Amino acid sequence: MFNFFKSKQSEKNKIDYGKINESISIINIILKIVFILVIILILYMGTKVLTDWGFFRFINIMLTILSPLFIGIVIAWLLNPIVTYMQRKNINRVAGTIITYVVFILVLYLVLNSVLPILSDEINEFAKNVPIILDKIQVFVDGIFDKFENPAFDINATKLELYTKVESAVIEYTSKLPEISINIIKGVFSTLWSIVLGFMIGLYLLFDFDNAIKKTISFIPRRVCDSLRSVVNKIDMALKNFIQGTLIVSTIIFLVCSVGFWFAGLKAPVFFGLFCAITNIIPYIGPYIGAAPAVIVGYATSPLVGTVVLIICVAIQFIEGNFIQPLVMSKTMKLHPVTIIVGLLIFGYFFGIVGMIISTPLMSIIKIILTFINEKYDIISISND
Repeated sequence: MFNFFKSKQSEKNKIDYGKINESISIINIILKIVFILVIILILYMGTKVLTDWGFFRFINIMLTILSPLFIGIVIAWLLNPIVTYMQRKNINRVAGTIITYVVFILVLYLVLNSVLPILSDEINEFAKNVPIILDKIQVFVDGIFDKFENPAFDINATKLELYTKVESAVIEYTSKLPEISINIIKGVFSTLWSIVLGFMIGLYLLFDFDNAIKKTISFIPRRVCDSLRSVVNKIDMALKNFIQGTLIVSTIIFLVCSVGFWFAGLKAPVFFGLFCAITNIIPYIGPYIGAAPAVIVGYATSPLVGTVVLIICVAIQFIEGNFIQPLVMSKTMKLHPVTIIVGLLIFGYFFGIVGMIISTPLMSIIKIILTFINEKYDIISISND
């Protein structure tokens, strides 16, 4: 009898490790959420303060001034693996650099020389048809308004107000065209000058890229050198995978969209295909931004063209999202959707469309740095999901 009560007592005193582990898991999830919210709050407060101080304006000015240097570093970084491979094949570093540079410039010239004339012709032809397309869009909108016509609601007044606002916006934009054109010409010359200088800087960097990296590392204290090298290698690998995957996916989107739009009878198919390829880089919303103008112009041309263009966009998005992306981008940024959206909002807000395009690699870099800090100082357990 005594043994029976003793066994019951021991069962009561027995620790339920399953419940403890479950509680620890829940606490860990809560801490992760709190940690993410704190990071978002810090980023928001930091950007708010930095905006008030004019920090981002200063950054934009510095980026403009230093853009040739950044272009040169990026070119040298991208081409260095090819030059290093040639060096392993007993080709002199300088000769390998010159050969790589000549081939790179030649390929770039051939691509631009093939695409730009087509784009120029399509844009000119499309510009001539803009009034006709706008008239068709107006007829289409009139048809929609007519369906919702109600004696209790003056639909014509609303329609007139809408058209007046659109017309005033077009007139205002048209009046600024000379100023905009001058700014564009200035911007083109400035960009070309930055690109030329960037190519020159990239060439000199590529001649002695490895030594330039070693000299830069030599200024860093030895105790943090190994840790920093590990972080830099992870960032380097992540960015290379992202650029490689993005180039492959964007090229496929460009070719398939251009051919598909041409087959559908859409005006300026190469232009809209290129637009779809560029906007596709923007996570989640990019494909819709790219498809919208093509579909609108398609329906303005004819219902059949618009329907075919819409089907092509949906089919490409389905194939790209379910087959091409997982196959090509499997080794690239492994970021949580919430992280991607936060980056999209923050960088899009401060840097516009360019910020939205580069938000994913930038958030990946931030994640790598935060993960390194966490592993080094054991702040909180964060998974790599």
